[in-house]
Amino acid sequence: MPTIADYREALEDMVFQFAYRSMKGEHRILHAGGLSALEHAFRTLGWTDPYIVSDFACEIAGCEQWCSCVGPYPRSQAKPGLDRKMIGFGYLCGTHYFTWSGPAAKPAADLGRAQ
Repeated sequence: MPTIADYREALEDMVFQFAYRSMKGEHRILHAGGLSALEHAFRTLGWTDPYIVSDFACEIAGCEQWCSCVGPYPRSQAKPGLDRKMIGFGYLCGTHYFTWSGPAAKPAADLGRAQ
């Protein structure tokens, strides 16, 4: 039988799936965009609209954009303190993804995971 915590987790998952993603200054935010079902979900979760999100940032140092892609990047450009064995391949914003994986990709000596 699902618990209250299970229902809350499911509602959070749905909000992360369907809410609008934006930036407000250097903060990643989710907002309801005037959709009443999302507004109700935000209220039920006790979240403000917009809601500031601390996770899901691009892994490149100095970039706070939403991660939206997965791909290789130069290991020397990783944010300090990333606790991942796969530094050099991970979550990137669209701009950084296309920098090293797009049609006009830039070469980098330390691109991708360490061997």
